[in-house]
Amino acid sequence: MNDDGYRLCAHRDLGDMARQLTDLSRRVFGRYDGVLVPSEAHRLWYARRPGMDGMLSTAVVRDGQVVAGAFVTVADVRLGGTLRRTGIIDTVMTHPDHRRRGLARRVLEAAVDGMRTRGLEAGLLYTVIDSMPYRLYESLGFRGHTPVCYMRRIQPIATGRDLPVARRADAADALRLRAFMDAHFGGHDGYLPMDEALWRWRKLNRPPELPAQVWYLETGGRVCGCVTLCPAPVVGHDEESWVITDLALEDAGDAPAVGALNALLDAIPAGAEVLTLCPRVERDLLRTLAMCGFEAVGEDEAGMVLPLSPAVESALSTPPPRWYVAVESAIGV
Repeated sequence: MNDDGYRLCAHRDLGDMARQLTDLSRRVFGRYDGVLVPSEAHRLWYARRPGMDGMLSTAVVRDGQVVAGAFVTVADVRLGGTLRRTGIIDTVMTHPDHRRRGLARRVLEAAVDGMRTRGLEAGLLYTVIDSMPYRLYESLGFRGHTPVCYMRRIQPIATGRDLPVARRADAADALRLRAFMDAHFGGHDGYLPMDEALWRWRKLNRPPELPAQVWYLETGGRVCGCVTLCPAPVVGHDEESWVITDLALEDAGDAPAVGALNALLDAIPAGAEVLTLCPRVERDLLRTLAMCGFEAVGEDEAGMVLPLSPAVESALSTPPPRWYVAVESAIGV
């Protein structure tokens, strides 16, 4: 404990105070347009994220109240073309009544020190470019590595379009869909290989109020496209939004890609808001989204990387040719 009465505490040691993380996130993110509406069910689900580390995830406590915190997930993430043990940091927050005391810096410094001690090679997080948090992360050694844009469309009314037929995945489809995603995203920096634990957490073992639907396309008996659709309450949006994650389309030219994307999204009700994140380096996907009526909204986010090894330091010398966004670390779904 410092002389100012604030003490660092690992999430694992919070005990009954852990429920306060939900209240804190409501205070901090309840007015952040575009992020998931905080809830206790979401916090409990997120705490079960594969690799979520209860020791590296840190809070600041004062007088029995959690007033700042951050989550850290340890995972193998592709950076510089190689899987590297990485600390994924998200949900960095400080109670409004306790700001301007350097608490977020304390939390992050503790997390980064722990990551170095563990021998991790990198840190990774997402935040709005040139924002106050962005500048804080820069001061800690994080580098803006790739810009990511927030995209939106209103789901059109079906007009009898001649589209491919998408199928909703069931348990029997999991293995080949995981293999398709690993093959499709295998060359993307930022990607976490889709093992069984991550698949089950992202797609199956979710709170009832945050369901996920996995849809896919196939041709000649093989998968050629897939997407996960997550209806979710989003801050600043009056009605439920549909968040697209893990969108993977085979390269087949503009017209087939547009048809494939519209087919994968066909289950979304007409008039619903559809949201996704797309890295700026993914020019073909950006073009396909635009041709399907998506428009960039708000300010770009950045995937920021903290090099903790010479290999990652070298990898950051050039922009990534491809990038994958772990949407749960940016929007929360």
